[in-house]
Amino acid sequence: MVIRYSLPTYKVKGVVIGSFDGLHRGHVALLGLARKFGVDSVLTFYPVPKAVKEGVGHITVLWEKVAGFSGMGFDNIFVLNFKDERIRNMEAEEFLRKLEPYVDIIVVGFNFRFGRDRQGDIEMLKEWGKLHDKKIIVMEPEMEGDIVISSSNIRQSIEEGKLEEARIMLGYPYFASGPVIRERGIGTKMGFPTINIQVPSDKIMPPYGVYSGLLATDDGKVVWAVANWGEAPTFGRKEPRLEVHVLDEVMGELHPEKALFVFQHFIREERKFDSVDELKHQIDMDLKKAISLYDPEFIHGFYRAFLPYTIWRSMSVIPFGYGR
Repeated sequence: MVIRYSLPTYKVKGVVIGSFDGLHRGHVALLGLARKFGVDSVLTFYPVPKAVKEGVGHITVLWEKVAGFSGMGFDNIFVLNFKDERIRNMEAEEFLRKLEPYVDIIVVGFNFRFGRDRQGDIEMLKEWGKLHDKKIIVMEPEMEGDIVISSSNIRQSIEEGKLEEARIMLGYPYFASGPVIRERGIGTKMGFPTINIQVPSDKIMPPYGVYSGLLATDDGKVVWAVANWGEAPTFGRKEPRLEVHVLDEVMGELHPEKALFVFQHFIREERKFDSVDELKHQIDMDLKKAISLYDPEFIHGFYRAFLPYTIWRSMSVIPFGYGR
């Protein structure tokens, strides 16, 4: 797999184009369609246009998307930085002119727009394809009932804590991945040691609180866990962290460099406690609640969940942290 931060500059079999934020069910269908036509390359954006124009966070950060593209068999990943004014202000005609020597097949979604101020549309792309003898393939939207599966709808569900709603549209339970922060944190000092995952600042997360779920690490472990996502207001910390306590493994046996937490259920909101003893009592209750939520099917489902499973299997080769 080759990653280039540019438009194609050499001949490829074809390209599928999109922001692909979330790699949700619609994206996977589009990418799968492209593979059926022999397309070997992805052209994507990072940050995605909405992140630059509207300040939204990402459902999937770049290394998560790259792992997904690689897992679907794409050989070339072309990434355009939408913060770059030259990319953002490129005319639609120039965009197509730069693709013309290197691409014979282009696959896009039904709402694809391109060029400065989204001036290029599907009709323009099809006319250009006829003129230059290019095959243009457009996929219709993926639906959930009468709702179009879209990154915008998924972002809203995650930010509102509607994780089951997000899971249905994504096709997998939501997760956060990142490098492990080496420190003796608050949990360790209270007798509840944690693995602390450095969540990228541009990744969308659910509301602060305590969640049950799975911890998957780069040393091959998949274990039941409970996580606190937030600022630990009892201790006055201002920087949010994802602190994960393992429920069915001895913490001392885990030494990951990278990890991924898959959200299962919301347990409670994060709040400030009057004393450390009160907090410890609440943590005991949180752990019992998380244990009661243990679900073997959720664990089995992880191994069938395309994106989080693919990222877990790719942790040793995908360099977390690039593209941020």
